[in-house]
Amino acid sequence: MKLYKELAEYYYEIEKVGRKFEDEIDFLGKLFSKNSIKSIIDLGCGSGEHVFALYKKGFEICGIDISDNMIDIAKKRYPDCNFELADLQSYKIDKLVDAIICMFGTFNYIIKDEDIINSLKNIRDNIHPKGILVLEVWNSSPVKKIKRKAIAPVSLSKVGSVMIKRNRGFRVASNSDGVDNLVEVNFIFNLNQEIVKDRHLMRVFSFSEIEDLLSLSGFSVIHNFSNFRMEVFQESAGRMILICKRKQ
Repeated sequence: MKLYKELAEYYYEIEKVGRKFEDEIDFLGKLFSKNSIKSIIDLGCGSGEHVFALYKKGFEICGIDISDNMIDIAKKRYPDCNFELADLQSYKIDKLVDAIICMFGTFNYIIKDEDIINSLKNIRDNIHPKGILVLEVWNSSPVKKIKRKAIAPVSLSKVGSVMIKRNRGFRVASNSDGVDNLVEVNFIFNLNQEIVKDRHLMRVFSFSEIEDLLSLSGFSVIHNFSNFRMEVFQESAGRMILICKRKQ
């Protein structure tokens, strides 16, 4: 996926147009303070912006990403922070942490139930018994209602002298069992005169689906929000922000 490789240098600037970074950090800071969280792992940390912001708030945090391009950029931008090249499906830490966060679309790239459960079990094994998981995933309901969207401009960013136009479209696809819980997302990035095409295959979830998978993996959901303003989840929301705890 070229967004995380060839375009890694521009990744944060591209993504932040559709995000509210300050809301996300405020949400996490309040949540962690309320739950006495000190140590954190950010799975799918990208170029490290969340890691750095939480580090500045005094948290002990390590960023993990499977993209060596992303990790290289994160280390250069934020040399005081800790970053590791690793796969969330198999990553092990020597000392259990108080919280793990997995945000943006990171977890949606795990497609099969078996791999999802194994990944969640691995995450659980890295969390302190009284710790929490913050998991952001795409909600399937709006996507399935639309079913298909033609590629069209969605954002415009400027990094130095490079103007980046992101065009995006998608279509609902079926998995090997014929269940329509996959989405093929297609991007066309215009970087000045350069054109980069990119295809992403991602899993989407209903609340009942992700709740069942979390339960099978040893987690229970204690909160489900539609956004980082802590609004209670609505079926029409584009995402779920799940606050989960380990089952005892």
